Amino acid sequence: MRSPVNIVSSILTKWTRIFSHNQVPEPSTSAGYLVAHVLGKKTIATVSKQARLSSKQLLHVQQLCLQRLQRRPVQYIVGEWDFCDLTLKMKPPVLIPRPETEELVHLVLADLNDRCPSSALIMDVGCGSGAICLWLLKNRPDDRSIAVDISTEACQLTRDNAESTDLLRRLAVHRCDVTTGITESVDALNNHHNLLIVRHDVDHVLESASTLKWPQSFDVVVSNPPYITPAEMADLDPELTWYEDERALLGGGPDGMDIIKEVVRFSQQTLKRGGSLWLEVGLAHPPLLRQFVMQHCTGLNFIAAHPDFTGRLRFCHLQKS
Repeated sequence: MRSPVNIVSSILTKWTRIFSHNQVPEPSTSAGYLVAHVLGKKTIATVSKQARLSSKQLLHVQQLCLQRLQRRPVQYIVGEWDFCDLTLKMKPPVLIPRPETEELVHLVLADLNDRCPSSALIMDVGCGSGAICLWLLKNRPDDRSIAVDISTEACQLTRDNAESTDLLRRLAVHRCDVTTGITESVDALNNHHNLLIVRHDVDHVLESASTLKWPQSFDVVVSNPPYITPAEMADLDPELTWYEDERALLGGGPDGMDIIKEVVRFSQQTLKRGGSLWLEVGLAHPPLLRQFVMQHCTGLNFIAAHPDFTGRLRFCHLQKS
């Protein structure tokens, strides 16, 4: 006897089969997240497989699944995603945080707890959705942060997520191109004038929305910069190339190192003595970065490269002398 079409198990079977037939990655997982979302849950594990959906809910599932057939990422479809224990809004074309980045923030947290037990000033370069700086602020209640990104959409999303997580009072967001130094306050872009004062020794930083000059006051600069090479871009799934901002993916140059180098140079200007730069980079980049720092970055030391959960070196720790 066939199960009714409005039973969760039947819906999952149907859409998993359709996704698989259309070569949608992780077909079962995609179907599970979308059905769970329609039912007001985060994961399908919390939903009874015998639960029945109304006709309105069935239509909603179909609408969401049709978006997934267009290779739209699940995170954009449901409009939010968890990063560690933070639930953040997700909107295209802002980069969706990757699981590896959850490992990066734990490394940064351990470093901050060791060097700056009371409070710290953090800069998040290429903030995207704000996942890195917001998680650090949540776990270190006396810290302050400045978040920068070249994308207006990313800056606005970081600000929205800071507001929804009640962390906005300890964060200032600026649109900034680290390759040129041109910077604008997101508040200025929104025609607001109540710029957030992060700490007394950087008050002057926030006085001008167009000609910001960063002081050497930051205890940590952390960044997950673009690092994908042109050759790698050609092999990426449509979920990335069709929906995420290319500026958040393509690292520049044949080796994908151009933006990484700019972030390193930028950190030389912004870190205080003894401050740390933490980077998430491509698998081929740690030795290239070590060589670049040794040859071109006086006063900056390459401390270590740390592995991700697959055992491959991905997270680089540099420190200012």
